[in-house]
Amino acid sequence: MVSMIRYCSLEDLWSFIGQYKGSCGLFVHAEDKQKRIELLKPEDQKLLTIEYILSECQSSKSLAIDLQKWFGQFDEAQICEHCGDIMWDGYSIKGSTYCSLDCCICGTNWELKQLAEELEHAEEVDGDCYYTNWS
Repeated sequence: MVSMIRYCSLEDLWSFIGQYKGSCGLFVHAEDKQKRIELLKPEDQKLLTIEYILSECQSSKSLAIDLQKWFGQFDEAQICEHCGDIMWDGYSIKGSTYCSLDCCICGTNWELKQLAEELEHAEEVDGDCYYTNWS
């Protein structure tokens, strides 16, 4: 679950959906879904809207990343900027997050040797390439 998404309004959730509605096949039936959700008890509307957004994130890595930027970071987790997987530990490379060395290499276009050299400076005060646990 996304931490900030719990505290936003239902209108904010539908505003997020509106940004993507119809683009790249995302939220294709958003109007129908919204009408069905509006028939539910108020306490269930937000939860099902969040579930709807998260289910769409399963099919779009860029949507998952934008969701994190829009609502804030996942509770004790991040999203891999290469493959889109949710991760609780991984690499932070110059502000970008990656779940594995393979994703680091693909996401940065670095060779393994260059990545290893950058990670050697992880403990330095201004080190911006390191492995961490977000939980």
